Amino acid sequence: MALIKNTTKDTGQNLEIGRRKRSFFKMLNLPSMSPIKIIFGIIFIAVIAFGAWSFVQYQNTNAQLKQLSTVEGQQAVAQKETQDLLNKVGQFIILPKGETPIVATITDPDKLAAGQAFYQGSIKGDKVLVYNKAKKAIIYSPSRNVLVNVGPAFLQPQSGIDQTDNAVAQENIGTAAVPGSDTGK
Repeated sequence: MALIKNTTKDTGQNLEIGRRKRSFFKMLNLPSMSPIKIIFGIIFIAVIAFGAWSFVQYQNTNAQLKQLSTVEGQQAVAQKETQDLLNKVGQFIILPKGETPIVATITDPDKLAAGQAFYQGSIKGDKVLVYNKAKKAIIYSPSRNVLVNVGPAFLQPQSGIDQTDNAVAQENIGTAAVPGSDTGK
């Protein structure tokens, strides 16, 4: 027979902690909870979490709507989109400094390509960046993430252009014209 010697003194604290643990678990009554109660509890927590998430999304959407309902907000969004576009195009080519380009979106590439060879290879949704001072035009395709074409450009006033027949949706005033095309001569 082996003798085991207890070298620690039991002050009664260990016994008290054990009683607290048992009473806490009795209070929760976990072993006697039915699976249906547990499932309903999980569903309840999920519904509360979804409601909180929906409320946050609703608040964010309202804030964006308020921002876009003002001219300043629309300008801020347009400036951010232009800056994002310039950052993407700047990965492919060195852009002129000290000048903000005129940005337009191509809406009818076939019509443009028929009139000016500069637009060949472009597709609907491509962006045209025109730098007036640098006399440079760039076609960038966001969907393909490529530069379609780069060339010299001249800015002409739009007084003689029919806005309803324009194949480029302009975001600033002016039309890009490439030398040798009908409008660039």
